[in-house]
Amino acid sequence: MPTTHAQRSLVPSPDCGSPWPAGAPLLLLCALGCAGVRVSDDSVEQLIGRGEYARAVREAAALVAEEPGNEALETTHRRATAAFYLARGRELTFLDQDAAALVEFESAAAALPGDEVVQGWIDKSRLKLAERCLRDAQDRAARDDLEGAGIAYESALEYWPGHERAARGLAKVLVQINYREGVGEDYYLEGVRALREFELNEAHKLFGYVPKYLGPDERARRRDQSALSLIAEERVLVARSLTEQGLFAAANNEFRFVLLLDPNNPSGVEGLASTQVEVEVQELRSEVDMLIRRGRLAEARERAQSGLGLSSRQDLDLHALLERIGTVLLDQLYDEAYALEQDFRYEGAVDAYQVLLEESGGYYRDALTRSDTLTDYIDQSRDWYEQAAQAETSEQELEALLRIQILWPEYRDVDARIEALSGAMDS
Repeated sequence: MPTTHAQRSLVPSPDCGSPWPAGAPLLLLCALGCAGVRVSDDSVEQLIGRGEYARAVREAAALVAEEPGNEALETTHRRATAAFYLARGRELTFLDQDAAALVEFESAAAALPGDEVVQGWIDKSRLKLAERCLRDAQDRAARDDLEGAGIAYESALEYWPGHERAARGLAKVLVQINYREGVGEDYYLEGVRALREFELNEAHKLFGYVPKYLGPDERARRRDQSALSLIAEERVLVARSLTEQGLFAAANNEFRFVLLLDPNNPSGVEGLASTQVEVEVQELRSEVDMLIRRGRLAEARERAQSGLGLSSRQDLDLHALLERIGTVLLDQLYDEAYALEQDFRYEGAVDAYQVLLEESGGYYRDALTRSDTLTDYIDQSRDWYEQAAQAETSEQELEALLRIQILWPEYRDVDARIEALSGAMDS
């Protein structure tokens, strides 16, 4: 049968169990007329009893569509509709979605006016929402957000008119707001006086109190910005003094503070950039010093050289580190060469002394003398070894080998040959 305009406004989506948007119809009717299937009023009641609310609404709508104007069937349809909304509201309540639940309960009440069960759920939801707004208001008041607290108290009273604690809280907040408006003006005037007398930190503090009492105030903001700009200039002078003392990290922090006070301060922007470089070079110097202490000289030299030219203030310090690296490196090379010499590895010692002399520019302690002496030892030992090989008698051979032993005890097989010749001559 054709659907009237009034009926069309009540037709739900095909899925009668899906969530409904705000402003959803209060009565749910079957869009298809349930294919002409006649169902009984008793079956609808049974479906409601079993909790099959969506199906109950569909079948009740089918009955109404077949017999328009039947008051009993329309009442059954309204009961099914109310039960449907009531069930959805209870589900939302258990999920703590009380505002959405209240919409469902009020839809149920519109479908079945005066029902005590539905009204009980509405009262419970409204009271719960009012208590939640009350807690929010009290929390905002504790955080000194009086405007927000006032709005939250008003919301509580909208949910539950006559709520005593909400009414008392709202009255208290309104009194505080009115009082603070007067106090805020006093702070502003005191701030102006402090600024005039160049008590900059005091002026900044006083202007900072004004928004707390008056809310955003353009006069106070402009005056406070003037105070901050003057404070920033004072901090620039402090930062420059720290820079001259070589306290670059402290100066860098001061310039950061300047830009917090006055983000467009040109001295602050320039000073921050320059001291940042100084801090990086200073950190590089510390890194190089650590590498020197750990004996990683090549790496230390490379890192020190990478910092040259970055800071005119610290270039001399980097050059001093490079000289220190050179000295430590020469000492290290000398110790290595001397250790080879003491171990009778003369040829290796001569090579090590030559490396040392090349690094030092041709002179370092007694390295040149030691290198020449060892070279003589090597040459003499080689000559005497040849003489021993060409000796005509055992005595001549032994004499040549003993001379080698004095200069170079571990030269080739000298020790073994001396021992063999001594044994033979004794026998």
